[in-house]
Amino acid sequence: MFIITVATWTHGADGNIVREEVLEQRFSEMLGRLRFDDEVLSWITEALKASRSEHAAHMKRHSAASVKNMTVLRLKWTLCMKIKSRGG
Repeated sequence: MFIITVATWTHGADGNIVREEVLEQRFSEMLGRLRFDDEVLSWITEALKASRSEHAAHMKRHSAASVKNMTVLRLKWTLCMKIKSRGG
């Protein structure tokens, strides 16, 4: 069995080209060194919750619009097929 992976390369801050995975690891290490007091942590938590709620609402609106669009497309397709079957 063969496993094929795709290497993703990007430019680092110093202009050198590095693997994206290396940048992710370095960023994670930097985040691990951050320290927040309770007030800041509470603010970040609330901001993330608000962001998640906004994203969920956006996805719900988008999903509803997609269903409506698909329904319209199906109706148009059905109409076209009926017209075609009648020789129109």
